Amino acid sequence: RKHKRETIFSMQYLPNVDFHYIIVGSGSSGSVLAARLAENPAINVLLLEAGGTEDVFQSKIPGLYPGLQLSDYDWQFKTTPQKNIISKKKDKKTGKEIIVPRVSNWPRGKLLGGSSSINAMFYVRGHKENFNSWADQFKCGEEWNYKNLLPYFKKSEKCIVPKYDREYHGTKGPMTVGLTSEK
Repeated sequence: RKHKRETIFSMQYLPNVDFHYIIVGSGSSGSVLAARLAENPAINVLLLEAGGTEDVFQSKIPGLYPGLQLSDYDWQFKTTPQKNIISKKKDKKTGKEIIVPRVSNWPRGKLLGGSSSINAMFYVRGHKENFNSWADQFKCGEEWNYKNLLPYFKKSEKCIVPKYDREYHGTKGPMTVGLTSEK
């Protein structure tokens, strides 16, 4: 059977197909996972995205990302009040200025590409000590520490920045990583 990739924009048009894998969310990880699984022509993969099918112009130009935050392309999550970060507000009853814990926006993308599409296309892998501490804290074993995850990060990257250390960055993956000045 030949591998077939289809884009279906509405569940009502979904063909009568059994799927081996259903992936919810087409952000960076969901998209890569779906693409990797779909490399096998014997596997049917369904990638679901809540954000719809619009071709969003602002998501393709990093400087336009603020227009996507707090829009229909953002889940519009808020942080819990941060007691160590304060804001000044006027009390509605007294009109006096009061200090309150700050609540911040927590942009999360609701479109193809996920949060990467609404955060100026920043690529942030995370600090190696975070991965090591999570592996210890959650008793995941050595498999989930940074050293053992690094090959998977590198496999996903197509780093086009010549000066980046190839010990830490891949060059043949599906996800292009570069600087705005890189062609």
